[in-house]
Parts: sequence; structure tokens; C-alpha cells
Amino acid sequence: ETKKMLETSVAGISLKCCLYNASGPRTGSIEALAKIGSSKSGAILSKSATLVKQDGNQLPRFINQVNLGDDYSQGSINSEGLPNLGIDYYISAESIDTLKAYQKPYIISLSGIKLADNIIMLEKALETPGISAIELNLACPNIPGKPIIGYDFEQLETVLAAITTVESFGRYPLGIKLPPYFDVSHFHKVAEIIIKYPITYVVTINTIGNALFVDAETESEGFL
Repeated sequence: ETKKMLETSVAGISLKCCLYNASGPRTGSIEALAKIGSSKSGAILSKSATLVKQDGNQLPRFINQVNLGDDYSQGSINSEGLPNLGIDYYISAESIDTLKAYQKPYIISLSGIKLADNIIMLEKALETPGISAIELNLACPNIPGKPIIGYDFEQLETVLAAITTVESFGRYPLGIKLPPYFDVSHFHKVAEIIIKYPITYVVTINTIGNALFVDAETESEGFL
């Protein structure tokens, strides 16, 4: 009975568990994704892929546990910069065959450096058998010199207009990953844009781009 309580569906895809991984620091390799496959996760979501392999930001860029003190919530912090092995790695027959053994939906995440890259990757993913859905990450905050597309509403609409005209669009459900919004007007604006296009689902939220931590004892502050 408990197992049934955890079941759900996303974009028409049945999930035995309502929780699955985010496209984050521990999703870059098939070995890492296989660990997710062997867990209770309801699906397997790949690392956000770029058109070609990318090394990401300089190390160190990931802290697994941020210790804010006994009276505070714990968390992690990262500035990955999209290190990944490139789209061809995540949609290769070898990768898909390895993950197929876990009998869970396999979702491909895309995050091109430019629109043309996203279109090429989307075309590749749409023609790949064995995946369940595609997530377009429009919210990565950790690419130096690259603004978050989800905050530029004009650019967001340009991207959605372009990707939804790609040949074979609709073969797999396509969702978009959005950044956190902090103003009610922004929620309304982004919703008005999204509903114009055949986007199947929305993923929220990506990492908050930066934060300010104030030590209550010393009243000192620092950026996280």
C-alpha cells in the first residue's frame, strides 16, 4: 500500500516513486547514473549535456555538506559550470543499454551554450530510441559570462519558439527547467510565455544563483 502511495506520473510517464534525482553534480557518468538506477529513485535523469564535452569550472566547485550550525538546516553548494561528457555520451546505445537494466524512465537533460546547440542536441535526442523524456535546462546559474535564459523573458520565448518547430518535436515529452522567481509578476509572465507552446511539463527550481549568509553571533557576512 505504501508503494502505491508513492507512485505518480510525469508527462504521462509512470513512476513507481514520486522522487527522482536532479541533474546535478553526481549525474555526470553512466556509473553515477547506474547508482541512481539501483536506488529507489522513480526515474534516472542525466547530467545536463552540452553539444561537446565540457570540463566545467575550476575545482573546488562542490561542497557536499554546508555546516551552518546545529540550529540551522544543512545543505550543499556547488558552482559546477556544467561539466559533462557531451550529448553523444548520454544518448549512446551503450549508455542506454546499461541503464535499461534498471527498468526506469531515462530522461535526457540538455543545456546548450547557445540556441543552435540546443536545437542540434534536441534533434539528436528525438531520434534516439530508449529514452523517456527530454528536459531542457534554461536555468543554469554557474556559467561565467552566460546569463540565465529563464530570467530573460524575450530570450526564453525565442528559445521555445525555435525548439518547438524542430522536426520530430513531440516524439518524446519535453519539459523545461526554470530558475527560482521571486516576484509574482515574474510567475505570471513566464506562465504566459510557456502556455503558448507545447511544453509537456515544468521542472522547478534550479540552484539559487547566490546567497548571503549572516553569522548571528559575529554579525559577519559572506556570499555563498
